[in-house]
Amino acid sequence: MAYILIIDDEPTVQDALRRMLEYANNSVDIASNYFEAVAMIKKNSYDLIIIDIVMTKKSGIKKPINSDILLQTVARATEVRQLGKENRRLQKETEKYQRNLEKMVEERTHLLEESRAKYSAKN
Repeated sequence: MAYILIIDDEPTVQDALRRMLEYANNSVDIASNYFEAVAMIKKNSYDLIIIDIVMTKKSGIKKPINSDILLQTVARATEVRQLGKENRRLQKETEKYQRNLEKMVEERTHLLEESRAKYSAKN
């Protein structure tokens, strides 16, 4: 499931896209203009934003919407975003593991040096 913002000034296009995307189990917000979109983007973190390039009384979409292509694009965009999040999480985890490992090596090295010093002092 993706959280999607549709920015379009035509209610029929908004409704068609919303129904198609919600039917595919996505969560959809609608903005009718630039100012609504900016306000929504400041409040929410969207996985994908679909925007009408020309928002006047004419449609920015000059051809019929291919629902299969749109849904595949949404799925790919969502997957890429999730993979990016997972990658960042794993990088942080790896860095933490490396810091802990370095700390353990330092502690063990210190203990070995102490043992060696005690052993040398006895002999």
